[in-house]
Amino acid sequence: MTRYFLKLGDLLRAARTKAGLSQNDVAKKLKFEQQFVSSWERGISAPPFRRMNKLAELYHISLDQIQNALLDDAIERTRLQIEDEFLKLSKKRRSG
Repeated sequence: MTRYFLKLGDLLRAARTKAGLSQNDVAKKLKFEQQFVSSWERGISAPPFRRMNKLAELYHISLDQIQNALLDDAIERTRLQIEDEFLKLSKKRRSG
């Protein structure tokens, strides 16, 4: 299981808890299954963009906070991909 949205997941879990909502509460209000909310919080997937406004409203957070978490996650994924590619190049260079 790859976790692509760790910062976003942490933000959503903390904000939901602070708002006094269960995953099931959120799922019902957004018309999703509870497993989707769980996947968001575990960093496996991200909520659809069309639901971001409602999610921010429910959690009493700004869209900027959600955007920043998504950007942080994208930067981290890119950093890891670049490191992986350079590691592969380095191994090729040593073996070849």
